[in-house]
Amino acid sequence: MSAYQEHRRLTSVERRYLFDVHKLSILIDCLWFYERGSGDHFYERDKIEWLDSLGRDAYREAVVE
Repeated sequence: MSAYQEHRRLTSVERRYLFDVHKLSILIDCLWFYERGSGDHFYERDKIEWLDSLGRDAYREAVVE
């Protein structure tokens, strides 16, 4: 993010929803590669659970600010 923000700072709306966009991109990846994860447990689920355990505020602090 720091390299990106050298050229353009994120708006407050972008900073607010970056966490959600990251989770959405993981879910879209699930759809594209649906066949690789079967059963009740799959890799993308681990990613979502990790993001949820980290939390929106800690994510924003670590990634954006």
